[in-house]
Amino acid sequence: MAIPSRLSRIQIFFLPKALGILLMIGCFGYLANFAGSFFFSHYNETHIENYITLPASLGELCICLWLLIKGVKDEPVST
Repeated sequence: MAIPSRLSRIQIFFLPKALGILLMIGCFGYLANFAGSFFFSHYNETHIENYITLPASLGELCICLWLLIKGVKDEPVST
């Protein structure tokens, strides 16, 4: 379910394609982090989770900044 939502963000016209791709890479990072902690008992001791979830953190920070700075332009309602 996470992958289609990331794929749909690539096709949105107001969002840069690079941010959509970064969010999609972050989705796979979250999945890899979950799989690592689920299947390996000493996964948290390796500190690799910091590197695996880095694209997701960057993507989420960038999308927040993009929406704060650029925002979504609404068309004015004509009456």
